Amino acid sequence: MILLLLICLAPPALAEMPARVTVKLFESHASADRLNVEGPFRILQPSSRLVPAGKYFLQLDGRIIHLRSSEKNRSFNLDARKFSLTSDRGIAMQYSTSKPRRYAGIVDVYKDEQALAVTNIVPTRDYVMSVVGSESNIAFPLESLKAQAILTQTRVCQARPGAVVGDSTQEESYFGTEYVTPLIEKAVSAVWEQILVYNNQPIHIFYHSTCAGGTSEAVKVFGSGASNMPYMRCVPCKFCQASPFWKPTVTQIKTAEFKKVFEDLPEVNRLDCARRPTALTRYKNGRRIDMSGYQFWIKLGQKFGWDKAPGTRFALTEKADQIEVQSTGAGHGVGMCQWGAAGMAAKGKGYEDILKFYFPGTAIRKPEFSKKSSH
Repeated sequence: MILLLLICLAPPALAEMPARVTVKLFESHASADRLNVEGPFRILQPSSRLVPAGKYFLQLDGRIIHLRSSEKNRSFNLDARKFSLTSDRGIAMQYSTSKPRRYAGIVDVYKDEQALAVTNIVPTRDYVMSVVGSESNIAFPLESLKAQAILTQTRVCQARPGAVVGDSTQEESYFGTEYVTPLIEKAVSAVWEQILVYNNQPIHIFYHSTCAGGTSEAVKVFGSGASNMPYMRCVPCKFCQASPFWKPTVTQIKTAEFKKVFEDLPEVNRLDCARRPTALTRYKNGRRIDMSGYQFWIKLGQKFGWDKAPGTRFALTEKADQIEVQSTGAGHGVGMCQWGAAGMAAKGKGYEDILKFYFPGTAIRKPEFSKKSSH
């Protein structure tokens, strides 16, 4: 999902689809000075060189990065301030606490402050396929995967030249080539170069796992920065009943721990059309603090874990020494419901029907892409 933390949004602009996307990898993981890499791969920088099969690591040492073999019976020594790597099979690597992942395109490794930074320059189609696989349940039907692909393409075509995107839910999850299945390849190929527009301009895209009965207006959830999104309306939805988050999720937080953060239960001042709390009041040191339901939900997730209230339709009740948290759905509840899209597809709806259902008033079209656009 797109996890919106910035409230002010610039209006989208129609632009060419870039031939490549530059992604900062491992942004949600702790910084590290070591990166494990699996051969074979080709070094492009500091000089062209083929590295044979085997296990290697890149180690930051001051301002220099050492490339060494991890195998005791093999010696490999190469030092540089920056390494650029590529492989026809994708570069296989592991950073910090991440799972081993494989990336298409070129991977740059360099020093950023006191840690290794890793950037992936990837052909746009490979990027879109990986995002669809990373953000979706790969068992979802073809038509819902097509809808997901169009949303990602809509965001990509608005990227400013030279922009670097992250690989986490702050924008869209991107976990490499191993999340790409034949069905996802088929979905992206079928809708390649299509985007979603409103009044002939690409829209801001939002989606989430499960709305559990209906989506919300963007402005009611995110605030005034999302006011210019007439296509983000309340949409009643019963298509996501197969989701594990359709039924209420009930969790507990120790009252003493909860009150260290919030002091007391918040007062709910307003619910929106989908019965999500949109305006809350809480108190800190006797001082009244007004905040949106989304802001409270973010703080709750950051402090106690996202499993405590998977969805923004939540309610809190104090019971003895526990705060009971009950929520339905998963995610912020704005835009496309992914489980709902899968449910619609299972009932025979096409990707056009899905997108027009969740984004009323929009249309699908092909922008004027660059001749250098990847294929």
